Amino acid sequence: GELETLARLIMRESDRIDELIRKFGQPELQQKETHLYPLLDEALELLRVEFGGSVEVNRDYDPSIPSVMADGSALRQLMLNLLRNACQAGTTVRLKTRVEYGNALLQSGQASVIRLDVIDNGNGVPESLRSLLFLPLVTGRRDGTGLGLSLSQQIASAHGGLLTFEPQEQGSRFSLYLPFGNGVGDEIRENAA
Repeated sequence: GELETLARLIMRESDRIDELIRKFGQPELQQKETHLYPLLDEALELLRVEFGGSVEVNRDYDPSIPSVMADGSALRQLMLNLLRNACQAGTTVRLKTRVEYGNALLQSGQASVIRLDVIDNGNGVPESLRSLLFLPLVTGRRDGTGLGLSLSQQIASAHGGLLTFEPQEQGSRFSLYLPFGNGVGDEIRENAA
């Protein structure tokens, strides 16, 4: 009856989620020289269609941001996930890019990074979810899948980068750190071969 149908549906969805996690757990990246701003513009254009004029986006871009060795499609998906979350959380989203030197966050020891901050003015992330944010199936929204941030962290990691969360007085800040220069691209190309 109805319970069997629900059980089958749940099993099918569970299998689909497992497959998604497996697929993104070992992404096969198509690395090439990539500029971040066109990817951000594409993601913002998609969200403009989705959210209309309900969210104001402020750009604070560093014009000296270098290109990175990256999979543009994967990075666009990561940016789309972060921006969609921010648009769902608040009415204003601020995008900030900077080049940082001497950053000790990345395990690779790579100290030159591009930092992209996505800052929203929403209600913030509940304290109970903060330490679990990047785990699969963790969500603070009724209609959320809990996959967006988990997949985004895996994409960042596959690029030698990192995604972090910082609560703000009003809203949240998610920061993407991507290494660049000093042979990082060569190392990534060797791993991809």
